[in-house]
Amino acid sequence: MLKGTSGVHRSDDMVVVERHRHQFPSLCLSCGSACAVPDAAPAAPGTRPRVRPPLCPSCRSRRGRAAKIIAIAGLALIIAAPAVFFLLGAVPAVVMLLIGATDVGVAWWLRQAAAGFRTAREDEQYVWIARAHPDFLAALPNWHGMKLHELQSRDG
Repeated sequence: MLKGTSGVHRSDDMVVVERHRHQFPSLCLSCGSACAVPDAAPAAPGTRPRVRPPLCPSCRSRRGRAAKIIAIAGLALIIAAPAVFFLLGAVPAVVMLLIGATDVGVAWWLRQAAAGFRTAREDEQYVWIARAHPDFLAALPNWHGMKLHELQSRDG
């Protein structure tokens, strides 16, 4: 267990984070390498504080690469649509515009997903994070509360 870690625990293969009081270890959630821990995001009054686990720069850029490629392809289709209209007609141009707009939307969705992580469960007090690297999990103390499957079976 790393010194300075608080409010973050290991429960089987999940990370359990206390929403209002946590300090992550200085390891990347995805690859387990050493990295800087982001500052806690301030919450607006009456809202839940946002949990932001640490990601190293290489994992963060790799996660956003697919979104950039798809966005560039979508914008290229949108820009090329007027030329296609004059060369091939309205139907291929409209199809290109629709595909380009869909690509831009998918790129935006991928960008949002790349910036985050997979949340298995959330409530007012805890956030359960899945797919953490084994080295990240090994740096955390064991969780002594209810397991995720117990909570889910209790909630129905």
